[in-house]
Amino acid sequence: GEGIFVTVGKSGLILTSPDAANWTPKNSGLAATLKGITYAPGIGFTALGSASSVSWITASPDGENWTAGLPSIGNEDYRAVTYAPGMFVAVGHYGGTISSETGMPDSWTLQTTYAWTDYNNAGAWSGSNFVVANLGGSVVTSPDGVEWTYRFTGFPNNLRCIACGSDAYGGTLFVAGGDNGTILTSNDEGENWAIQDSGIGTTLNGLAYVNDTFMAVGASGGILTPPAGGGWSPPVTYD
Repeated sequence: GEGIFVTVGKSGLILTSPDAANWTPKNSGLAATLKGITYAPGIGFTALGSASSVSWITASPDGENWTAGLPSIGNEDYRAVTYAPGMFVAVGHYGGTISSETGMPDSWTLQTTYAWTDYNNAGAWSGSNFVVANLGGSVVTSPDGVEWTYRFTGFPNNLRCIACGSDAYGGTLFVAGGDNGTILTSNDEGENWAIQDSGIGTTLNGLAYVNDTFMAVGASGGILTPPAGGGWSPPVTYD
């Protein structure tokens, strides 16, 4: 967003780049490990993370200048944040969810904390539904970021990342990744899932949908992409 790439990490790390090759550190003012970031067109970036069992949120209109971070409500070790038109949604462990219209640190509302014990690790929006990937092979889904439905995918491996894009027929496709090279796909808004062969056994930590292609990244620097004919290509590894 805003013509730049932005990534986050340990000790409040924020890096920006115009080309994904040359990176510049920015001052978040936080000591927390930042675990999630999202972009909202016309609003800007929101990033979140945690330190000493307290979750923190910071925001920026342009990726360059960041607000002073504030502790979040709920303090549920929030790990991921995503945006749908009119609403930011952040998710954490034990079913913790919070939402905001602006993404600013002081604007969040605590939503219902559900009884499931799985950690919520990552979320994506399809245009009509949020789907959140969890430990234990489960997902939770919601049309509004407020009321959530717990679903087991049928596959017990921990899920750590998720993205939404289009399948070969132009339909909505969610792709989730996780431990042991797990790749799961759903073409019905996260209700039913099928396992795919990633060809690797290492953990997948990130997924994105860019230029009509899903990309998965994981341990040992592996990057996976699915070819047009189906399946997932062998990983390209960067040292």
